[in-house]
Amino acid sequence: MNSCCYKKCLKRGEEFSPELVSFLGGEIEDWEADESENENYEPLKWEINNRSKRAVYQLKVSLKGSKPGIWRRIILMNTIKLSQLHEIIQVAMGWENYHLYEFIQGNKHFSQPHEYSEMETYDVNEVQLRDLLFKEKGKLTYIYDFGDNWQHQIVLEKISVASRENTPVQVLKGVGACPPEDVGSIGGYGRMLNILKNPNHEEFDEFMEWLGLEDGEIFDPLLFEISEVNAQLDENFN
Repeated sequence: MNSCCYKKCLKRGEEFSPELVSFLGGEIEDWEADESENENYEPLKWEINNRSKRAVYQLKVSLKGSKPGIWRRIILMNTIKLSQLHEIIQVAMGWENYHLYEFIQGNKHFSQPHEYSEMETYDVNEVQLRDLLFKEKGKLTYIYDFGDNWQHQIVLEKISVASRENTPVQVLKGVGACPPEDVGSIGGYGRMLNILKNPNHEEFDEFMEWLGLEDGEIFDPLLFEISEVNAQLDENFN
């Protein structure tokens, strides 16, 4: 695994273990000191123009570059904020919400305000999903973890009339297990899967331990437990 991804994604205020400090070459203090250079950062102001009617959206969220594909089909209200959509995608995909993220559409970027932002962005707490997606086949990019750079394509597949009450957030279908956090993007994930196929590989035991697997257990890249995911979505959002 590459140390650069940790330098980009570690959060201010974390306590770093001696092992991690060693892994990063003892450069954490210098790196942290550079974070304050944009301490006066303010997000761009989002202007609302002709907002779409309240409706139920069916989205397909696909992890770019994954082969076989890793994706989730989700129904939700179009009135949710992008900050809420981030939380829903985290649960639906299986991420652990450790890192920064952003949404991108065209030349516009949407993220949580933070003082070390390197570009002008809109605040995800101010923008609703329907502000960006309002026609079927509309697209939006979601990037999670700027180190591993997990890029997701979001496609609006279907728009349905909303009832008086909000439709619960739910995954209708999904394929593929979520990659482990900090595995090193799509390339690192593919490398891990290849190593796990070969018990004689010099890094096999290291990856088994890192994944928390005991002898005889396997990491199944095709496993997706939709009932567990929907139970968590129901608890968190419905």
